[in-house]
Amino acid sequence: MQEDSGRVLAELTRDHFESRVGEVFLLMTGEGEEAMELTVVETRRLLESMDFAPGERHPFSVIFRGPAEPILHQRIYQLSHREMGTFPLFLVPLGPGEGGGIRYEAVFT
Repeated sequence: MQEDSGRVLAELTRDHFESRVGEVFLLMTGEGEEAMELTVVETRRLLESMDFAPGERHPFSVIFRGPAEPILHQRIYQLSHREMGTFPLFLVPLGPGEGGGIRYEAVFT
């Protein structure tokens, strides 16, 4: 999945993540550091009032929950999932969430 991650990211839909709510993705924070676990907690459809052509991807976001520490800065991280493979994803910290930890959002347009 890494070799052509731009194409793969463009093909991902909300359904790819909606079916994985509760599942863990591993995030690599940097060289030599342990992977951080992020859990998919929610997906959101964006721009619901707009019409899209058949086959056109509807914008959506994915909300992840990670540990309370460390709080990650917004940037591109490598995420890995046992079935979806490894791919880069731009994450934005949203702050504390229900159930503890920090929420992060990835937006797909």
